[in-house]
Amino acid sequence: MTRSEVGTYVCIIEKDGVTANASVVVSVIEANSPMGVVTFDANRLINNGSMILVLHDSALIYCRSQRNDVTFEWQFNGSTTLPPNVKATGVTLHIEFMEEATVGSYTCMASKNGLATSASVSVSVKEDKARVTQVTASPTHPGASHPLDVVCHVKGFPKPTIMWTFRDPMGQTYMPPGSSNPTPDRVHIDKFQPSLHSGTWTCMARNSLGVDQMSIQI
Repeated sequence: MTRSEVGTYVCIIEKDGVTANASVVVSVIEANSPMGVVTFDANRLINNGSMILVLHDSALIYCRSQRNDVTFEWQFNGSTTLPPNVKATGVTLHIEFMEEATVGSYTCMASKNGLATSASVSVSVKEDKARVTQVTASPTHPGASHPLDVVCHVKGFPKPTIMWTFRDPMGQTYMPPGSSNPTPDRVHIDKFQPSLHSGTWTCMARNSLGVDQMSIQI
C-alpha cells in the first residue's frame, strides 16, 4: 500500500439502462499503523544476528525498514553515543576501524509519530593468537649517553600482554638499571650505556590462544 493508492474506489453495474454503484474509501492509518520489521544487510556476513570482524578491519551495516517514511537512530550497547571510530548516517553504520572498544551490540531504531521498532546486531572480533611481528630500536645504533627506545609490535585478540627480558653478553638475564616501561610495548633508556644496556632484548607476547616472542641485539 502506497500513498498513490489512497482514494475512493467505485464499482458500477449497468444492465438494460439501469445502473447501480457502491464505493469504498481506502486510506492509510498513520499513527497506529505497525512499524513493520527492521532488518540488516552488510558488506560482511551477518549470521543469526552476529557479525565477526578481523581486528583493524572495517565494515558497513545497512538498516532496512518496511516503511520508507521513518527516522533512523543508531545505538551502541543501549547508548546513543557511538565509539569514536564508528559513524552513523541515516540507514548506514560505518565501522571504520575494528578494535576492542568497538565490540558490542549495535541497534537500529526506526520511529515515526511516537511508534518505534528496532533490530540489533552483535559485532565481535575474530580471536587470533598473540604474534610478535617486529622488534625495533630507535636509534638503531645508539651512542653513549643518548636515549634509546626499543619497541615491540604485536598482533592478536584478545589483546596480548607483553613481557620484556634482557640478557647481557655474559648470559645473565635481568632488567638493567636506567631502563623503564612507559608503555607495555616499549622499553625506554634515558642514557644508553654500552656496558649496561648492550645485549639481547626479548619481547614476549601472550594471550589465551598462544605465546610468541622475538629478540633484537643492541
